[in-house]
Amino acid sequence: MVKFPNRHRVLRRKLELERAPQGAHSVLETAGTFANEKVRRWFDKRWGERTILALNELADNGNGRGEGMSTGEMLPRALLIVGLAAPVLMAGGALGARFGAWSFQTGFQFLFTGAFVAAAVFLIGVVVLVFFVRTGRGAAALPIGVGLAGSVLVLATLGWQYRLATTVPSIHDVSTDRADPPMFDAAVGLRGADANPLDYSAAVAERQAAGYPHLATVRTTLRPSESFDRAVDVAEALGWRITRADAGAGRLEATDTTFWFGFTDDVVVRVRHAEEGGSLVDLRSASRVGESDLGANAARIERFIARFRVR
Repeated sequence: MVKFPNRHRVLRRKLELERAPQGAHSVLETAGTFANEKVRRWFDKRWGERTILALNELADNGNGRGEGMSTGEMLPRALLIVGLAAPVLMAGGALGARFGAWSFQTGFQFLFTGAFVAAAVFLIGVVVLVFFVRTGRGAAALPIGVGLAGSVLVLATLGWQYRLATTVPSIHDVSTDRADPPMFDAAVGLRGADANPLDYSAAVAERQAAGYPHLATVRTTLRPSESFDRAVDVAEALGWRITRADAGAGRLEATDTTFWFGFTDDVVVRVRHAEEGGSLVDLRSASRVGESDLGANAARIERFIARFRVR
């Protein structure tokens, strides 16, 4: 059953509104400067009284008029704890998937939950921080600020990932030789039935050319055998797990595991004799899951080439 306030309660609330401290009114007045007069009148009529009463109640509790721990003390602590929980959820979900505590799908659920918590803490924390500072309780700014920092860290990380998703090609297979990419052999039996196919299509080559035009065959004066040995050394230095090394065929296959979520990607290195002397080295890196690798495979190839060229 809906309980309506009696006449005396309404009069008391009206009196509290008229006696509201200047700090609470100033928050509403500041917000009103960013809206036209019509919107401001609508806000004052619909929400003005409720907002001032809520802020006044918060101020009263913060001044110690409540019993036990006041709302003014609990709210900054709550924002601190929940704000720091957001990056813990995000990092914990990713690392739990990496070390096999749960699937990467569950890890993504942790990540999305952390993002939602971070957004909520940011929106609420900014409003509460401004109110506490304007009402002369700057001591509460530190825990609120730390909680906001945690939420900003999560939102900035997700913003960076979104930037990558919108700027790099939406592919998960990258090769230095787009016309004749190196073929996988050992990886075929390791990837599993649900892994991405290993078909390097013309459409993928076209998108790669647009996104990574600098990736090309490495030409070196080293003999093929020397290039192969150097490729093995570089792969081991990068922390790859070698699954097959055939010096006679000039083929090296390996896997590389990402730090976050523990995604396993397959890599093949092909070494061939160059007609003009020396050797030609090509690489191909392919993700087992995901439509877009967010640039991970291209970055892996770039790191290999950079190390390979250093003598």
